[in-house]
Amino acid sequence: MSSPVTITTAPAIRVLLFGSLRERLGPAELSVTEPATTVAELWEVVVAHHSVARAERSSIRCARNLVYCEWDAQVAPGDEVAFMPPVCGGATGDGDDGVTVALSDQPIAVDTLLMQAGDDHDGAVACFVGRVRDHNDGAMVHALEYQAYAPMALSMMRRIALEARERHGLTTITLLHRLGALAVGDVAVAVVTSSPHRSSALDSCREVIEAVKAEVPIWKREHTADGTDWVDARCTSGAHV
Repeated sequence: MSSPVTITTAPAIRVLLFGSLRERLGPAELSVTEPATTVAELWEVVVAHHSVARAERSSIRCARNLVYCEWDAQVAPGDEVAFMPPVCGGATGDGDDGVTVALSDQPIAVDTLLMQAGDDHDGAVACFVGRVRDHNDGAMVHALEYQAYAPMALSMMRRIALEARERHGLTTITLLHRLGALAVGDVAVAVVTSSPHRSSALDSCREVIEAVKAEVPIWKREHTADGTDWVDARCTSGAHV
């Protein structure tokens, strides 16, 4: 394996790698001091030190300081830049504003979430639960692993939940996602919404989980009899949800 980018005390750009990119390039984090003024130039510095084809850039998303960005976005020492494969798919907020989102390596207690949802004003509580199933694309799945760019994932989860609450007039919304290793049957993600009316509660559950799967930087790796593979949500039905 080629040597990583040299880490020095000079002003640097912090580079984070996730999912299959981390496996192919080696380190999860790099400190880059070589000249780079755009995200694209920074990527060129990274690939110059690792055996990864420049053509792979077309399948990579990038973010600067916790916000998705284009390849021509400007960068400077002190920035944090993440390079991520397509998404698969801690805690923020205490629920005082009706919104709770979290990432956790502990099992999700769906019954507790349902009991805590809404108040006497609500006539509807809706819940979506995504579980790990035992097959995907004809292969038997034994387990899944989830990895996230946690600060950005939590920020985006909260934005998605807030927008859903405002759009549908929800009283409360809770969005939880597991990280780490999960067995078949384990709950991977849960969305619980409460509202005076059932249509708002039901519609918001679908909207939220679809947005999470499309936008939030969380990735999954399948374990099958043939080995392990990172799953690209754009080209597979997935092993859960």
